[in-house]
Order: sequence, then C-alpha cells, then structure tokens
Amino acid sequence: MTHPGLLHLYVPLMAMSPTPEKALKAADELQPLVPDAGHLAHMPTHIDVLCGQYHDVVHWNQQAVAADLKYYHREGALNLYTEYRLHNYHFIIYGALFLGQIAPALKANAALRATTPEEMLRIESLPMVDYFESFMAMEPHILIRFGRWDDCKALALPEDRDLYRTHTATVNYARTLGHAATGDVAKAEEQLFFATRDRVPESRLMYNNKVRDLLEIAAEILREKINDKLPYDEPWGWMQPARHALGALSLERGHVVKAEAVYREDLGFGGVLSRAADHPDNVCRLNGLHDCLDARGEEIELRHIGTVWPRPKPARTASPPLAAAPNPP
Repeated sequence: MTHPGLLHLYVPLMAMSPTPEKALKAADELQPLVPDAGHLAHMPTHIDVLCGQYHDVVHWNQQAVAADLKYYHREGALNLYTEYRLHNYHFIIYGALFLGQIAPALKANAALRATTPEEMLRIESLPMVDYFESFMAMEPHILIRFGRWDDCKALALPEDRDLYRTHTATVNYARTLGHAATGDVAKAEEQLFFATRDRVPESRLMYNNKVRDLLEIAAEILREKINDKLPYDEPWGWMQPARHALGALSLERGHVVKAEAVYREDLGFGGVLSRAADHPDNVCRLNGLHDCLDARGEEIELRHIGTVWPRPKPARTASPPLAAAPNPP
C-alpha cells in the first residue's frame, strides 16, 4: 500500500495498540513517500520507538526537521507549525538517549533552541508559552541521562525565570542531582527545586501531560520513590525514564533481585505495564540486566545477553545511515 493518507491513519492507530510491530512495514512504506512533508517522515517513528528501532527514530526525525526547516525559513517561527518542528526535535533527542548517543541529542537541542524565538513564547492571544516553553528544558535531561554531573552543576538559569518556569525548575532539579551524585549533598539545592516547581502554572503543558505532573516525577526521584502513572504520550513527557533511576539505585545498594525485576519490566519482559510503556532493545536497561545477572552468578542468560546485545534488527527495509542534524539558521 502506498497511499500516504491511509498509511498516516494506520500508523498512529497501531502505535496505541498492543501490537505496534504489525505496522513496521507500513511505517517503512510511508517514510519516503512525501519527502517535503516533515510530518509524514516523522509519523512512522511512533512505531519505531515502540519497537526499539532507535536508529530510525533519530534518522527519520532528522529528515523531518530538514523538510520542516524549508517552511521555517520561508514563514518563520510565529505560527503553529512550530509545534511539529519541536516535536521532531524532541523525538531526535529521545531516540538518541536510548541509543546512548549524546552528540545528536545535544545538536538537536541546540537547533530546537535556535529556531524557537522568545518572541514566539510571548504571544498571548494563544498562550504559546504554555504549549512550547517546556521544550526549552531538554538540555538538563540530556546531561542527567549521560551522568554529566559537573555539567549539571554548572547549568545556568534562564535570565527570565518568570517566562521560563519549566526550564528553571528543571535546571534546579539537574543541579540537585549533580551535587547529590558527586557527594556534595550539602550543596544539593533540593528546596530550591521545590520552590521553583511550585511556580510552574497548572496551564503549562508537555503535549498530553501537565508539566506540574511531570515535575512530580522529579520530586519522587529526589525522594527515591518512582511512579508509572502518566497518560500515554510519545515521546514520554518526562525524558528520564523513572525505571532507569530505580534500577540503577537498587543495584547500587545491593538489591539485585529488585533491580533485575525493574529492568525486565522496562524491556517488556514482565507483562505488567501497558505495551506503550515497554522499551525493547533499550541499551541502558540491557546493560543493567546484564549487571544484575552477573551479580547473582547467572551464566546461561548472561551469555545470551552478552552475545546478542544489542540485538540485530529484524529484516526490514534498510534505512540510510544517520544524517547530521541540520544546522540552525
């Protein structure tokens, strides 16, 4: 089938199903059909991300951004199509984090910031700040995911902390984690995070989720409690998957069985969470599961993970190598 309209409807239908892998072929068909329609190049990556095809998530969203920038250079950023471009940058960052590749994540974040003028966020007739300011808070998540604790501690707060309330709270969260992770507990600005979190209005959104709800995950992580109850979204509004932190903390403290269960659940082996909450082929969790098996002396499954991790991709239409993200104007 090569009808872009029908394929576009089928892909999101299957993305919210228990069997998104059934749409892999349709996703491959749709991606190259309308190269100047960034949204159609992007849409199949909702299937890719659910099936662990993180290389394709990054590559095809880079292609989508390249198409989007043609419109951006012609019409600027003061329009609602900015949402589609930011969504694609968000996807590049999300996919790169699951690949364990910080460079494309940082490059996409820089381009995201460069193409989102503050003038746009200050439009009040439709409160753009409520819809798009949360995208400005990606850098702290990237640094946290890669354990760049010194960089987290050195993050600068935005000059206008009233406009950039999500960014301000997220920077304070990253600073707190950075100090705590490097043994500087006395300097961990936990209370500063909670103060700035409380200034984020209820109207501030990250797609389907209120930013206040997302920041509750940050609060729970700082208190070492994790939850999995956000409404479905893609990418998930909270960039740092909570089970990543819970598994790592549990293993670090010697709770090997608990950590192993967390990693298995995240990879989709547990069968308790919804399909959309699984992260197959997630290299961080595979590494964590490997370490748990090693810690308890399990040799058979350990050997399999060590041999096939990362697992080879299933037979699909080959995609080109990762392209460099377009330079911001």
